[in-house]
Amino acid sequence: MNGFSLYMSNGTVDAGDKLLCYTDLLITELPNTTQDIDCCPLGTYGVYCGMKCSENCISGSCDLVSGHCTFGCTDGWVACSEGLFGNQCVHTCSSHCVKSSCNHVTGECNGGCKQGWTAYDCSEECSTGYFGRNCSQSCEGCLSDLCDRFAGFCNVTDKCKPGYIHDLKCNQACEHMYYGDNCTEKCNCLSRLEPCDKSTGMCPDGKCDKGWSGESCNKECSEGYYGSNCIDYCNNCLNTSCEIFEGNCTYGCNNKFSGPQCTKADLQSLEERGLVTAIIGGICAAIFVVILAIILCIVYR
Repeated sequence: MNGFSLYMSNGTVDAGDKLLCYTDLLITELPNTTQDIDCCPLGTYGVYCGMKCSENCISGSCDLVSGHCTFGCTDGWVACSEGLFGNQCVHTCSSHCVKSSCNHVTGECNGGCKQGWTAYDCSEECSTGYFGRNCSQSCEGCLSDLCDRFAGFCNVTDKCKPGYIHDLKCNQACEHMYYGDNCTEKCNCLSRLEPCDKSTGMCPDGKCDKGWSGESCNKECSEGYYGSNCIDYCNNCLNTSCEIFEGNCTYGCNNKFSGPQCTKADLQSLEERGLVTAIIGGICAAIFVVILAIILCIVYR
């Protein structure tokens, strides 16, 4: 029975809707005298339905002999040429893809998008404030937050926002410990590990370095003050004048004090003061005794 085939149809043998239900094509040996023949389940084909239709056949149906998809292939599965995708490969990959090829099913660009474009198939222009490949870079340093979506050149080119180095893109932030217009100001924060705000210069927790104060820690201590946030006062210095960092006195100390910051009381001066006090006390006591003696002489004369 080599070459025997069994078809099923709702009409005649020659009906156009007939489906191959069984074939013994390529079977050379004689079959059993009596056998049950079942039509192949959906998704199978070949001798005794032992082969599976391609998972990319529409509806999972294929020719029971050749395995060719009955209703064609799902999107992208007709061996699309480079640059084509989709059902029957009729769609063209976006010209904004970095590479000429794209996913043969979805059209997603291989390698991402060219400058100025985004989305999985590179069909959308960059949103306002973004530029470059896949629109991954920001124009946040531009004064107007606007820039060319391809190269990133700012719409306003004569100045950048504080906190950015002045160039055509304004996308280079200040280096560590610098801030302000064109990053020309130096942070004066107490901590070197936590830099100041690159725009305002404000330090973490408002803690300024020694010799500095103010919201942006950019004001030197006033005369007579020193230290972090300028909260210390050099009251023992001559003319209350000291340098602003450690408080070392500029012109020396007031009387009875010594040391770089004039914080040490002069012990020798204190001893001298005690001796003078003792002498004065002795003189006063002697005068008192003399006066008392005179009074007694007058009373008992």
